[in-house]
Amino acid sequence: MSLLLWLASVSWLLAALATARARLIPEPVPGIVPSEETGDIKVYDEFQIQIESPNLRGRKSSKLILANGLKAFIVSDPGIVKAGAALSVETGNWRDPPGVQGLAHFTEHMLFMGSEGFPAEGEFDRFVSSHGGSNNAYTSGDHCVYYFNILPDGLLGALDRFAGFFNSPVFLFIIVVNELVV
Repeated sequence: MSLLLWLASVSWLLAALATARARLIPEPVPGIVPSEETGDIKVYDEFQIQIESPNLRGRKSSKLILANGLKAFIVSDPGIVKAGAALSVETGNWRDPPGVQGLAHFTEHMLFMGSEGFPAEGEFDRFVSSHGGSNNAYTSGDHCVYYFNILPDGLLGALDRFAGFFNSPVFLFIIVVNELVV
């Protein structure tokens, strides 16, 4: 009895699949010719759009781990006008302590405010802007990402200031108060 039920189920399933498959094969649309055929599935392309892809032949990349454990991915592309860097910190607002929601995002803002080597508020932003660049950051549930782009002549100075965010930040009381109000 169970074998008959199984056979009936299998034949019903096969019939359903054949019907569904027939619906997947579209009828030809007048004026549109198939651009590609793969088995029984025909792909129709009604737009003649050329997609430009970057030439990656000149791009070089390498991965390395620094002495302090920081993992780096370096890309060099002679066709790019600007330089840049990004750093992802593996902590975000999901790790905010109870009662202190927003701490990760607050810290993200404060890191841009100065470091021991460059204590002036907004120094990094001014430097990057004066060298044709921009910067930003975002905080998600599990990480914070800080990044910038800049004309190549300012890269080393920007990296020096950027590193200060993480190895010697300065949280001046007046700036902390201002950020809490914002």
